[in-house]
Amino acid sequence: MYKIIIYSIIVYISVLKCVYCSLATGEACTLELKDDGACVLFSQCQSAVRDKENGKHPQLCGFEGIEPIVCCPKSDGLKSKQHCDEYLHRAAIPPPPIVGGVPAEQKEFPHIVALGFGSKRDIKWLCAGSLISDNFVLTAAHCIRTSEFGEVKWARMGTINLEEPENGGSPEDFEIVDRYIHPEYRSPSKYNDIALVKLNQSVLLTEFVQPACINTKFNTNKAAEAIGWGKTSYTGSTSNDLLKVELEIYDKEICMKSYKNIPKRNLPNGILDETQVCAGGRLGESKDTCQGDSGGPLHELLGGGSVNIYNVIGITSFGKACGIANVPGIYTRVSYYVPWIESIIWP
Repeated sequence: MYKIIIYSIIVYISVLKCVYCSLATGEACTLELKDDGACVLFSQCQSAVRDKENGKHPQLCGFEGIEPIVCCPKSDGLKSKQHCDEYLHRAAIPPPPIVGGVPAEQKEFPHIVALGFGSKRDIKWLCAGSLISDNFVLTAAHCIRTSEFGEVKWARMGTINLEEPENGGSPEDFEIVDRYIHPEYRSPSKYNDIALVKLNQSVLLTEFVQPACINTKFNTNKAAEAIGWGKTSYTGSTSNDLLKVELEIYDKEICMKSYKNIPKRNLPNGILDETQVCAGGRLGESKDTCQGDSGGPLHELLGGGSVNIYNVIGITSFGKACGIANVPGIYTRVSYYVPWIESIIWP
């Protein structure tokens, strides 16, 4: 009820300044001071929320249901970019010589996190995530709780093998103390499938453990990589070793054809390009993410020296069935949620 009242006030006052009333979320807009902006939901734009609290009224783009869509400054991703620059600067230290000329795969993805459920004596590693600060992990909302094991409780990083974590790795286990599910996530709908978990302490950053950057731009390259400990086939067993797969970004139209028969309760409005990314193998290839990869990153390599730094484009969300040729998987588009992420990690 409180949210409805707030939105009603915004609508009443902002309609007088409605310059872009026909624009949808994700479209470009221009702020009063001629700065570039993007149309996003009011709840997703922290600067608009702050302005409202200070008696200022946001510039309206339109509506999605009862919620206003406002013109949000693109600088809302500034904190993420600043931290990304810090990660890249730290990684630029020249690497030590590698005996034999073969890079150690244990250090290939220092941001990958395994997420565990159940008791400490018998942890079930069912999801993945990405370390994006020294104490926050980015994952999927559907990974926060399971009907069988309850809430996610544990985070492991610094290794690529869950069965023998110390075999060439430097594993660190942490307890999860806070869980932040996106406020618009409503299972069984697949929209807004994004969450953050907070660790009980800051991680010690090493060549095995480093945060990734989060993508702040809508546009992405045509190729990306997904990683996780998922099944190697739809009916297969979960892998103890971290797996990686090269994928191509699919156009929305191709993706829609693959998911046109999915139940309405999962995608009532179809694939939403501004909040979701489709990725799969090249035409005819059976490459995809699988169960157990959930929450893991769809990413691209930004740079590195002593460590690799990645840019997280998407979060593994769901698919029809993994490994089916010409059927892409669906990933939550990280760039859309940067204001929400920043409001929690770097308020």
